[in-house]
Amino acid sequence: MRQIIGTLVGLSLLVVGSSAGAWGLADLNKTINQTNFTLDNACSATLISLKYKAVLTNYHCIDRKITVEDREEPSTDGTIKKVRREKRDDVTLAQKAYKGPEQVGAAEYLAEIVAHKKRADLALLRLKADSIPHTIESTLLPDGSTVVRGSRVYIVGNPQMLDASVVEGVISSVTRMLEVPWADGEKVPFYQFSGGVTGGNSGGALYDSEGRLIGVPAAGGREAHLGFAITVEAIKAFLREACYTAVWDSTAPPPEKCLADKKAAAEKSKKGNGPSE
Repeated sequence: MRQIIGTLVGLSLLVVGSSAGAWGLADLNKTINQTNFTLDNACSATLISLKYKAVLTNYHCIDRKITVEDREEPSTDGTIKKVRREKRDDVTLAQKAYKGPEQVGAAEYLAEIVAHKKRADLALLRLKADSIPHTIESTLLPDGSTVVRGSRVYIVGNPQMLDASVVEGVISSVTRMLEVPWADGEKVPFYQFSGGVTGGNSGGALYDSEGRLIGVPAAGGREAHLGFAITVEAIKAFLREACYTAVWDSTAPPPEKCLADKKAAAEKSKKGNGPSE
């Protein structure tokens, strides 16, 4: 968990009211049970696509899994050149099963890091299993919809590794632009919400009253009621850049085609900028 204002203290209350508004309690619990993961026993992560087995989290939850290596590789003209290659280690995602208060099982999955962006504090993972038993995914807020101050929200994650916890709150502000170290001191937009964020919540989910994913909790402050989330606009911009627009837009090309088109365009541009004869 990032700390923006002061030092975070205490635990958030792990309770939710007797009514979940437009999002019924049965659907709320199904969504949490199937889409919330613990990540390397330290963070949270959220399943956002069954089709692509895509899972969203914070960059700072996986940054230690990314290293840069210097290598010597043969070039097309037969010479050896030094190149820098990024190495991404897999992460472990886990979910526990309960009967009443008793844990009766657990499932672990390896996931690869598909894309990441430090400035946005976001990372996209893909479950490496051939198939997954899940039938529910978290759905992003549709294009054209907006997040409004005062609206009810649910913060889902694993505070202090108390897995699959939910806290009820409200959007406190949609106009927070805060300077953050992971963006090299640049200002980044956040949703501020009540309910707070504590260690382990990072990478989880911020849902609206209809159960739509509107943010990724990323930071907290000294006061327990202060929480800050990466906005849905930033999430969508990140997914577009990573060629995963199809996660929420069925008219978009699948990631494989988008990536192939981007590679072809880059190669064409490279050839076009080559030396003239």
